[in-house]
Amino acid sequence: MKTRVLAGGLVCLASLSGCASHNVISREVETAPGVNVVSTDNGVFIGSIAARRALTSNEPGQVQSCLSSNIERSSTTQSAASGPEKQAAADNDASPRSTEPMTEHVSGWVDLADTGESGKTLAYRLELQTIGSSNYYYYDQLGVASSRSHDVHDYSPIGAWDSAVPKAVYTALNKLTDNLQNCLSGQSQNQNVQNSRDMSSAASQQNASAQQVE
Repeated sequence: MKTRVLAGGLVCLASLSGCASHNVISREVETAPGVNVVSTDNGVFIGSIAARRALTSNEPGQVQSCLSSNIERSSTTQSAASGPEKQAAADNDASPRSTEPMTEHVSGWVDLADTGESGKTLAYRLELQTIGSSNYYYYDQLGVASSRSHDVHDYSPIGAWDSAVPKAVYTALNKLTDNLQNCLSGQSQNQNVQNSRDMSSAASQQNASAQQVE
């Protein structure tokens, strides 16, 4: 887990107990890999979540197919960044930029009901890249709302304290990552099988042509 402090020191805007709880990072968040926590005047928030998976070799069309079949896209690109605090929670500089193939930016929604948080919708932006020997999944512009909305003001940044929903968000995005990775891996394997068949067919045709010449 990575932590950054924004907007100077932490200032309690409510009761002392409320301030303390909003400034204490959940133990589950602290131990979760790839979680970037930012500290603002109103508490600690999840700024981004990153995950690495095994590198797959995919054509652009395969990547788009996996994204389309696993992500319900939204039309907003600033789901959690509509005010100073939300901008702070969405702000990030941790994504290793890459000009390598398979770089995609997608904004989407996911229902948190499967994680035990019914009636809540998570909005996010996914940056998918191939970096080194990994598929790199980077989620930022995170926000939670009671329903799907195209208005960025309906979304709240995600607190990293226990009484917020950090575990549900982390669980939902990790499930999405696994689904995307499984899709990309399956597409890659199918492509390899097809390539082998094409090579075998080409070799057979070449041999047949050579025999005819003889």
